Amino acid sequence: MEALSWLYEDDPSVEDAKAFIENHPDALTVPLHKAMEYSASDEVILLLLEACPQAAKELSDGFNALHHAIRMCSEKVIKALINAHPGAASARNLIQEVYHCMML
Repeated sequence: MEALSWLYEDDPSVEDAKAFIENHPDALTVPLHKAMEYSASDEVILLLLEACPQAAKELSDGFNALHHAIRMCSEKVIKALINAHPGAASARNLIQEVYHCMML
């Protein structure tokens, strides 16, 4: 999706995130996961989560958003995702992700 090209830049901007949210309100699940994969700032990720909290429950490549957040070790984002989807903390492979993150 060409509309997601802003996510693949180094350090996607808050302005681009706001524009995407405004112009694509029905397509916000994928950007949340991709923003984390491409190391977007906490502010960009939290904007996407606020605009589409149900994205925290969706899977991308078999993983929920919390899995992606743990890989980047952002406590602020991890807490927001758990608040948005408390059940995510019991998802499969989460313990391995936490362990891997602690070993980095």
